[in-house]
Amino acid sequence: MDEQLISPSSIYSGKHDMDSGLIELVLELVRRKYFPNAQSRLTALFATNDMTYWEGVLHKEQYPNWQIFELDVPENIPQYDASWLRFGSYFECDQTEWWMGLDMVGCFDCACKYWSGEFTDSPQPEYLVPLPTTPIRLLTRQG
Repeated sequence: MDEQLISPSSIYSGKHDMDSGLIELVLELVRRKYFPNAQSRLTALFATNDMTYWEGVLHKEQYPNWQIFELDVPENIPQYDASWLRFGSYFECDQTEWWMGLDMVGCFDCACKYWSGEFTDSPQPEYLVPLPTTPIRLLTRQG
């Protein structure tokens, strides 16, 4: 029988895609149940006060034509810490096999801390701007 090798980069790419969907699903379910008055991430525009945050997130390969705009947003918009969004699946191995796991309690805890407005020691502040909104001016563009 021929052995087939799997590239670590393809595993990471698949894990990243799966985790992104999982994170948004858990966040939306927790928001609907425990924070129903909070703006849904699924119907919002993500905004920050710091452009350098986006320069580190928007990679040319994934987002070849990104644009960053200055927005006019309401004064009372809540701020959340995107650092809580680093949960998801994990891989483990021993000498003979690999397996994948998921810490659902940890996912739930991180989602609750995000929606409650709690900040980590290394926060990545973000705002969820309700749509529609009006851009004031284009700040920078890639592509």
